[in-house]
Amino acid sequence: MRLASGFLVLALAACSGSPASTDGGTGGGSSAGGSSAGGGTAGGSTAGGGTGGGAAGGFLVPDGGPLTPVFFSDWRTMDAGTDNALVRDGAKWDIILGASRGEIIAAPAGFPTARALRVAFRNNGFVILRKTNLPVPPVNGTRNYRWYYRHDQPNWPMDNTQHPIQDGNAQGDISWSFNTDTLSDTTWRNYFGVQVNNMENPFMTGRWYSPTLVTGTVYRYELQVHRTGNTTFQLHARIYDGATGNLLHGDAAFTNAVAGGNLSLATGPTFTFNQDMSRPFWNADTLNGLNAGCNGVTGVMMDGFPYAVQAGIAVVDGLAPDTFIGPYGTVAGEVP
Repeated sequence: MRLASGFLVLALAACSGSPASTDGGTGGGSSAGGSSAGGGTAGGSTAGGGTGGGAAGGFLVPDGGPLTPVFFSDWRTMDAGTDNALVRDGAKWDIILGASRGEIIAAPAGFPTARALRVAFRNNGFVILRKTNLPVPPVNGTRNYRWYYRHDQPNWPMDNTQHPIQDGNAQGDISWSFNTDTLSDTTWRNYFGVQVNNMENPFMTGRWYSPTLVTGTVYRYELQVHRTGNTTFQLHARIYDGATGNLLHGDAAFTNAVAGGNLSLATGPTFTFNQDMSRPFWNADTLNGLNAGCNGVTGVMMDGFPYAVQAGIAVVDGLAPDTFIGPYGTVAGEVP
């Protein structure tokens, strides 16, 4: 092994293997230390992936061994059902909130996992899963997230935009979010958003939309947060076909055109972490939490509708910038 050198508009709606790879390449290992972020400090962490030595840059490149995660959840040892202990994947998720509409199911076709989390909405019921006390990457460090996602929400004009996956703890403690925007009964798109509530980032650069996607199709999402300074970060994102692993969209596909801009994540915009100092967690300390599930859709009645299926969630620190975790099975403990 050798070393390589190396968003969220919070006008949010009701809802709150192969080696790690770049576009067509290989790379990425994991190693990250502690950090101090505005408002507090965070403990260190190490994450490995294979064996080897190092060179300048501080980012490990794996030799094909599994990546050691900061956190992962695949529900593979859970029985099917709605009991909170099942939905929490044992005790992997520290907190479960809401009138639970989460259900562990046999993973549908297109998912590489044995189990998955299905989120449905009925009578405003919801489920939020939250992992807390994650280490905070240091300045120049990285955090990578990977999850599989199938969007099932039909067109619901009363509330078509949700934010199922995001960092942080409570709603005000987040710096980035993965948002879903239902366009019709058969199409949707996502956007990655960065915080604007305290004027951390201009509204023009607050939302980075994907191209139109197909409802009912399984996608693999990869997101990297590269901490470029004490208060700043950059985002890199990929969407893959969940079944084939083919790359569908990279940084250049995520643009701010909806807000009237002409930029993409490929242009390397730099963002500012949440700067609400009244919150328990702010600045880079928002990275100490991760949320999944979704906290409801406005106006849904008892008959309700399915919202999404989520699976194969993993968090790895220390990959080289613009490098990604890879498909399910590349993280230690996962069973493809």
